[in-house]
Amino acid sequence: VPHHLLDLRAPDQPITLQEFQAIATPCINAALEQKGMALLVGGSGFLGAWVARFLHINQCLARIFDPNKPDSEWHRLSGIRADATEWMAGDVSKKSELDDAIRDCQGVINLAGLLTPECSQNPVRGAEVILIGAINVFEVALKHGLKKVAYTSSIGVYGPNHAEFPEPTTHYGSFKLASEGVARSFYEEHGISSMGVRPFVVYGPGREIGGSAGPSIACRMAAQGQAYQIPFTGLTGFVYAGAVAAILCQAMLEDFQGAPVINMPGITATVEDFILEIKNQMPNAILSSEGSPLPVFGKIPTELSWLLSNNHEPTPLRTGIANTLEYYKSGNVNPQNSDDVL
Repeated sequence: VPHHLLDLRAPDQPITLQEFQAIATPCINAALEQKGMALLVGGSGFLGAWVARFLHINQCLARIFDPNKPDSEWHRLSGIRADATEWMAGDVSKKSELDDAIRDCQGVINLAGLLTPECSQNPVRGAEVILIGAINVFEVALKHGLKKVAYTSSIGVYGPNHAEFPEPTTHYGSFKLASEGVARSFYEEHGISSMGVRPFVVYGPGREIGGSAGPSIACRMAAQGQAYQIPFTGLTGFVYAGAVAAILCQAMLEDFQGAPVINMPGITATVEDFILEIKNQMPNAILSSEGSPLPVFGKIPTELSWLLSNNHEPTPLRTGIANTLEYYKSGNVNPQNSDDVL
């Protein structure tokens, strides 16, 4: 592990915080530039914060491309100060804006999307952001000579009746599945490799919006001593946010060929099992669940092949829930662990 800034002062010579920052900042920036910069499309959300955190820990810079500026919680999750964050406002459905943002980047991670209800209410806008946006990402990557893209698809490409093959029943799932085809086409026709991940229900610190955000909100409400009802039931897969971020970051840092898409079913369990684990850790939690199951078959097969060097195991519910409860108690993400450095 390289060490920096040794012997700045003799043991009996003081140094102020301002002096240290002035010396350390160029050194930090130089170290980060060693692995280049990744463009995080749609990176101002909670998952973008997680991805930025993993990139930063692994000495890679991140430029955020999103209509919305990262907020205070984003900075708390990512561990990146506001004055050290590069953000460019833009719309992924507008290729010229994306073209400006991708300059000087060595890779791109596409997290852009609309939620399932929003896609149902406005399918045209959903297609613009998810499908046209995906095409734009690959086209500007091709124009600027990038050879690799990572992106989030969704387990929503499967329907509610089986998991033998993708058969979505929502506009959201249909757009995500079409985007996977876009990725394969750009590899076959232009040689741009890509990796897509299909996470099931993503939970963890910062997940506050979306139809499947209930498990994360349940952790927050339990930590705050308030009652809460998760608005869906049944069997599903629980994927800790850090696991998704780690794979996307790893895809940026490693060399591979092709356009694979990997299922991330996480830990298969019922919503009731998730609530029970929260109560095991916080016996006074007042939690319940009600409503229909999610419109996706509950048990999704895991991957049989893996192109990356580090085969990430799903985060156990016990660990993921403990980390999430701790965040909502203290406001801090758990310290770096061995899985952060890839």
